Amino acid sequence: MNIFIRILTIVLFVAACTENPFFQDKIRATSGLEMSGRVTLQEESDYGDVFVWAEGLNVFTRTAADGSFRLKLPASINENVQSETGFHNIYFYCANYLLARARVFVFQGKFKYDRESLDENGRLRENIGLKKLVHIRTVAEPAVFNKTASGQYKVIVELYQRVPGVRVYTFKGQGDALRSLFIKKTGDPPEKAYLLGGDYFRVWELVSGKITWSLILDWPPEGISDPGSYELWPFVGVEQPLPEGLLDNFGKNAGNYSADYLNVPIRMEKAVLTLP
Repeated sequence: MNIFIRILTIVLFVAACTENPFFQDKIRATSGLEMSGRVTLQEESDYGDVFVWAEGLNVFTRTAADGSFRLKLPASINENVQSETGFHNIYFYCANYLLARARVFVFQGKFKYDRESLDENGRLRENIGLKKLVHIRTVAEPAVFNKTASGQYKVIVELYQRVPGVRVYTFKGQGDALRSLFIKKTGDPPEKAYLLGGDYFRVWELVSGKITWSLILDWPPEGISDPGSYELWPFVGVEQPLPEGLLDNFGKNAGNYSADYLNVPIRMEKAVLTLP
């Protein structure tokens, strides 16, 4: 009898073990609405604000300062929609970095774990490292301007080549002067940024070594009145192949000198102008 009980116990244990993978699959199925990972940026220590977009699924997020992100599918996704079932590209975008992507598989409205770029926990198997295309630096001269002073100040934009063959564009006015400048008081939200008025046109340039754009403005400058520090930065469009629909996430005018451009993730050194 004791031998029979032992054999029965072993059989039940083995049966439980063979069912365990199915149990784990059910756990994965309930958590398959989410995937995660980490993105890094060349020459940066803060990896925040990289745009993470699932093409064809209409879901997106942005990275935290440490580069981590979680991308979640809506629970209401239609499991029977054929266009949502299959392979999808997850794109990682910062405007002056080379676009990167990872491939995932979606089945019945959920990410399929332990397949393609995802491990068994729904995390990217490898970190995504973005390579810088062009370095952008903005300088204001003078950097401190007395409110009672008169005269002019200059804004200089320097673009440094990081990889060969990269073209950029901006908007200039008469005399080849830069016109697409944003001015915002430090600490204010992006929607409070000031845009310069006047006529301007699009100009393309190849970044070879270093190129410089400049703008001279009369004092007191447009967009600056109260004492404090102000950030100044230019519109810079960087040419690279992008999937259809990616830029639409930032607004219909994101590719132009407009407030929509402020939604576009890009890394640059902004100038700081201080009004005592």
